Amino acid sequence: MAPRSLVMDLLEGASLGDIDDTLPPHVAIRYLDYCLDALGAAHDAGIVHRDIKPDNILLTLQGNIKLLDVGIATLREHIAGITVVTKEGYVMGTPGYMAPEQARGHWDQVDRQSDIWALGATFSSCCRERQFTPPRPPTRPSGSPWWWRPDR
Repeated sequence: MAPRSLVMDLLEGASLGDIDDTLPPHVAIRYLDYCLDALGAAHDAGIVHRDIKPDNILLTLQGNIKLLDVGIATLREHIAGITVVTKEGYVMGTPGYMAPEQARGHWDQVDRQSDIWALGATFSSCCRERQFTPPRPPTRPSGSPWWWRPDR
């Protein structure tokens, strides 16, 4: 088997999380449109990002938007030769941006709609002076770490 490598662009710019001010609505809509295009391409390839948040959306020096950090992304469809393992009940992602099913660790329910939830939470926080705060899942105690497992 030939050695494998991953080649990535060098990206310079600032994440939406680095921006100290709220985004004007017309700017937020333009950025949101770019993110929806990127997510659509990922979803069409069967990839669910699972960690969309302001820090993972980069505004490049050229004015482009890049969706970053697929470290906990997963495949929704079975692809021959690839095994994806996420234990049911484990929580991965960023609290405050995760969809409820993801925050509860119900991985069989996490799909493209979960990414859309996270994108909405992200842009809600970028357009407001405070972070979007969805209702906490009843099975997860406040302040528990992201890897907390409800059945322990």
